[in-house]
Amino acid sequence: MLAFTVCMKYWDQYKPIYRIPGPIYRIPDPIRYDLNEEEEDENWKKVFHTRYGDFELDFDWNGYEYNEEEDENWKKVFHTRYGDFELDFDWNSAEEEDDDNWKKIWHTKYGDFEFDFDWNSAEEEDDDNWKKVWHTKYGDFEFDFDWNSAEEEDDDNWKKVWHTKYGDFEFDFDLNDYEYNEEEYDDDNLKVGFYYKLPGKLGKIGFSYELNEEEYDDDNLRIGLYYHLPKPWGKIGISYERNEEEYDDDNLKVGFYYHLPGKLGKIGFSYELNEEEYDDDNFRIGLYYHLPKPWGKIGISYEHNEYEYEDNFPRIYYPYF
Repeated sequence: MLAFTVCMKYWDQYKPIYRIPGPIYRIPDPIRYDLNEEEEDENWKKVFHTRYGDFELDFDWNGYEYNEEEDENWKKVFHTRYGDFELDFDWNSAEEEDDDNWKKIWHTKYGDFEFDFDWNSAEEEDDDNWKKVWHTKYGDFEFDFDWNSAEEEDDDNWKKVWHTKYGDFEFDFDLNDYEYNEEEYDDDNLKVGFYYKLPGKLGKIGFSYELNEEEYDDDNLRIGLYYHLPKPWGKIGISYERNEEEYDDDNLKVGFYYHLPGKLGKIGFSYELNEEEYDDDNFRIGLYYHLPKPWGKIGISYEHNEYEYEDNFPRIYYPYF
C-alpha cells in the first residue's frame, strides 16, 4: 500500500498534461524556501530583442493555488521615429478577464505627450489617461489627466520644477475635487511638496503635506534626507512621517546598503520604528549573489518584528531564471 501511494504521488508530480499538439510535462519547481508559507511559485520571463521591437513573455503560475488558472502575459514595444508604442496583453483564463493595454508616447520639441488606454472587458471599464510635460527654460511643467468613465473620476495634478544655480526646487500640487462625496468619501485631498537638491552627492531634502478635511483628519508631514557615499558604499538616508490625529504614528525609517565587489551583489538593512500605533520595531537585512547567466541570483532576507507579530521570518529563494 505504501509503495502504491509513493507511485501515485510520483505520477501526480510528473503526469503529462495533454494538449494539442502533444503532451507537455510539468517542469519541477525551482528551489524556493519560505518559512510559514506553503506556496509553490513558478515565474518565467523571456525577452526577445529584435529589429522590430522588444517582445516580452511573462509566465506566472502558483501551483499550490492551482484552480486551472493560466496566466499569460505578452508585451510588445515599438521604437519608431514618431514615438514609442507599447502594447501589453494580459489574459487570465480562470478569471475570464481580457486586459488590453495600449500606451503611446510622443516626444516633441513642445514637450512629451503620453496617452495610456486600458480596457478590461470583464469589468467594462474604460480608462483614458493623458499626460503632458512642458520642458521650458523656466522649469518643467507637468499636467496629468486621468478619467475613468465608469467611476466618473476627474483627477487634476500639477507639478513645477525650478532648475537654478542654487539647486533644483520642486513644487507638487494634487487636488482631487471630483472625489468629493458628502456621505461616502467627503475628502478634499490637497498635497503640496517642496524639495531642494543639495550640492554634489548629498541628495535632496524636502517635505510634503497632505490634508484631508473631513474623512481621515490626518495631516501628513514627510521629510527625507539622503547622502550618496563613495563607491561602492551606495547611500545612507533617513525619512520621517508624522500623522497628527488619525494614526498618531511617528514613522522613522533608516536604510543602509553596501555594494559588494564583482557579482556578489549588495548587503544592507532597513529599520522602521512606529512609536505608538503598532509598536513594532522592524529590522530587515538581505544578502544577494548574482549567479552566472541565465541562473539569476540567490539570496536571503531576514525580518524581525519585536512586538507586533513576533515572527522571525527567514526567506531563501533560488530561481531557475
